[in-house]
Amino acid sequence: MLWNLLKYNKLSKRIHKPVCFLLYKLKSDKPKIFIQRFIMENEMETLTEVIEYLSAKYKIYNFELENGILVIKESGEKFRPEELSILKTYRFEGDSSADDMSILYHLKSESGTNGILINAFGMYSNPQLDEFIKKIPG
Repeated sequence: MLWNLLKYNKLSKRIHKPVCFLLYKLKSDKPKIFIQRFIMENEMETLTEVIEYLSAKYKIYNFELENGILVIKESGEKFRPEELSILKTYRFEGDSSADDMSILYHLKSESGTNGILINAFGMYSNPQLDEFIKKIPG
């Protein structure tokens, strides 16, 4: 059963560490739910897939950097770095060009607002955004 799971869900192409972690968690009381969640979170290969996944799981807002603070245009909420935490970071590299690289930050505020912030990385990254991210605790 596990071999079929690995073969048909592309996990066999991943490094061994996630697979070992999956094997360890199979002994839990709800292995099927965990396996589905593990596969979903580790199969996402594009920026669009991650945004769709997070939007289905949370109410997600788009954060934008303005004058050194993050702003949500829809609600007008503003956040300083110390009011946020990074829940997860996703990195993407383009198939056709090494210049086509981006990073998505899944952020959560102290008030419970979930959002995403997207930046390039490497030579095309936004230096102000890089400095803001470095100031987020944790």
